[in-house]
Amino acid sequence: MKIKLSCAILLFLTGTFHVSVNAQWLTQQLNLVPGWNSVYLHVDASYASISSLVGELPVDEIWYWKTDNSTSQFAVQSPDSPNESSSRWVVWRKINGDLTSELKALVGNSAYLFYVDPAASSQSLSIKGKPKPPNYHFNSDGLNLIGFPVHPSAGLNIESYFAAHAGNTASQLNTSIYAYDISGDSNIAEEVNFPEITPLSRGTAYWVNDGLSNDHYVAPFSISLSNPNGLDFGDHMQVLKLRIQNNTDSAIIVNASTINSESPPAGQVNESSIKEALLMQVSYGINGKETSDHCPCEDFTIKLGAKGEYDSQWDLSIALDRSILADDVARFSGILQLEDEAGHSQFNIPVMAEPRGMNGMWAGNVFLDKVSAMYDPTSEADKPSPTPVPTKFPLRYILYRGEGDDQTTDLHLFQRVFSGLIPAGFGTAGELVASNTEMISIGADTLRLENVHRFSTTHLPFTADNLPVSSFKVDTTSTPKQDIALGGIIQFDITTDYDSYDNNPFLHAFHPDHDNLDASFSNQLSQGIESFGIRRQMTFKFTTHSGSFEDIILAGSNKGGIYEETLTLEGNGNGFNRSIDLQGTFILQQVLVNRLFLQN
Repeated sequence: MKIKLSCAILLFLTGTFHVSVNAQWLTQQLNLVPGWNSVYLHVDASYASISSLVGELPVDEIWYWKTDNSTSQFAVQSPDSPNESSSRWVVWRKINGDLTSELKALVGNSAYLFYVDPAASSQSLSIKGKPKPPNYHFNSDGLNLIGFPVHPSAGLNIESYFAAHAGNTASQLNTSIYAYDISGDSNIAEEVNFPEITPLSRGTAYWVNDGLSNDHYVAPFSISLSNPNGLDFGDHMQVLKLRIQNNTDSAIIVNASTINSESPPAGQVNESSIKEALLMQVSYGINGKETSDHCPCEDFTIKLGAKGEYDSQWDLSIALDRSILADDVARFSGILQLEDEAGHSQFNIPVMAEPRGMNGMWAGNVFLDKVSAMYDPTSEADKPSPTPVPTKFPLRYILYRGEGDDQTTDLHLFQRVFSGLIPAGFGTAGELVASNTEMISIGADTLRLENVHRFSTTHLPFTADNLPVSSFKVDTTSTPKQDIALGGIIQFDITTDYDSYDNNPFLHAFHPDHDNLDASFSNQLSQGIESFGIRRQMTFKFTTHSGSFEDIILAGSNKGGIYEETLTLEGNGNGFNRSIDLQGTFILQQVLVNRLFLQN
C-alpha cells in the first residue's frame, strides 16, 4: 500500500509553511492638478507596474518618500523637496519607463509627489489596490510626511479635525503642518497658517512635526493588529484579535461593518466573500468587564470611554466559521471597516482566509457512556437499548485523511503511527510522521527518523506492517457528507479472526481451554468452540456547532459528535452470533495538516 507524498507535504519538508496572499481590493481615487500633487496611498498597488497603473494619463513623474526612522541623523527639520541626490527620495519617470526608473511599484501607507504635465488639464486617476490598515512610523526629532485616515466624505479642515484631540486646535497643540499648494505650482510645502480654512483630505500627504505631546495623534481612535497587513486567518487560524483605543478626552462611538472586496484587477485571483463566516466578540476593561457577540461582523457599534478611562480600550476577538467556507474556493476575503460616528476617520482592515486543508493526521478519544445487554443480532425485535454506565471508558483513535493511488480521498484508521525529526544534513528540516520507523524514502534518497515517538491505541488490531486497520472512502457530495465534517458521518468495519493469536483476546497459547486445539493438541478447532471471531462496526456521527463564539473556534481544528458501535462475537454459524451496542461521544483534533507520509 502506498499513499502519495503530496505537494503540501513537500512544502512542509522544505520548511515552507502557509504564505499569506492579501488580495482584498479597494479603489482610491486621486484627483490630480497640472503640476505637483501630494498623495498618500491607503491602498497597496505593488501587484502592477507603475506604467500600467498610470496608463495614458499625463503623469510624468512620481516621487516616493522613503520612511527611515532608524536614527535621528535622518531627521527632516523642514519639508524636503524631491531631489535625486537625497537618499530619501526615489523617482519613477514616464520617459524612462519601469525598467530603468528606480521606483518600481506603488506601495501602501506611503507618501508620494505626482507631477502632472503642466500643459494638461486636471486628471482623475483610479488606483485599485489592497487596503492597508494605518501603520505610521514617526520620527520624533523632525517632520514626517504622512496622510491622515480622514473619512472620504468628511469635508473637514485641519482645525476641526484636530479639535477632537483634547478639544484643541492644531496651533494650540504646538504642532506645525506643512501642505503643498493645491494649484500644483510648487514642489515645496509651506506651513499652514490658517488651519481653520485649510482642507484636510484623505489621500493627501502633509508634513507634520511631533508636537502633539509625542502621542502621534492621527485620528480620534487607533487600532493595534498583530499582523500589520490585516486579519489573516490563513488556512488554520480560528481567532484573531484587534484592539481599538480612544485617543480623545471624550467618549466616542465607533461603527463597524464588514464590506465585500471589489472585483480584482485583470490577472488577479477572484475571491469569495468572507463576511458571513465572521463572528466578533468585543470586551473592555480589566479581564473583559463586558462581553458581547456579533454574528456576522457587520453593522454594530462600540462605545469607547474617554482616553484613560477603563473602557477607553476595547479588545475585539474575531472568529472564523470555517464550516461555511466552500472547499472548492481558493481564497475568501472582505474588509472590516471602522468609522467614528462623528465622521472624522475611516479605517479599512483587510480580512482574508483560505480553506483549511482537511488532509493529514487526526487523533482523539471516544468516551463510551452507554452499553447494551448482549443480544442475538438476527432478532431485531429483542434488541435491547444501551443504558448508561457509572464511568465513561475512553478509546483512542488515530486517522489519516489523504489521497490514495486512485486519486480519491480516503480515511484510514491506524493502530499506531510514528513521529520523528528529519536528521540534520539531509537538506530539509522538520517533523515527519510515518507508519513505520524503517527507511523512509523521499525521491531517490532515504533517511532514518531521529527522536522517534510512537502514538498507538491498544484496542485496535496489531499488524507487523502496520497497514490501515480499516479504510473509508470519502464522499463530500452525499447527504450527509461521508467525511470528517460538521454534520458528516464516517464508518469503519474491523474484523479480528478467531485464530489470530496477536489480537484475539479469547486466545491463550499456553491455556489448554483457549488454544483452539483439541484434547490431543493435534487438530485446530473451528470458530465458536474456544474462541470467537470479532467484528466491530463503528460509526462517527459529527454534530454541527451551536453558532456560539466558543463553538466556532473549536470547530476549526476539532470535530466531535456521537459515537456508535456494534461489537459482534461470531460463533459457528449465524445463530451462534451475539452482539452488544456501545454509545458515547467523541472529539477528533487535526494534529498535523498534510504531513503524514506512509510507506509499504
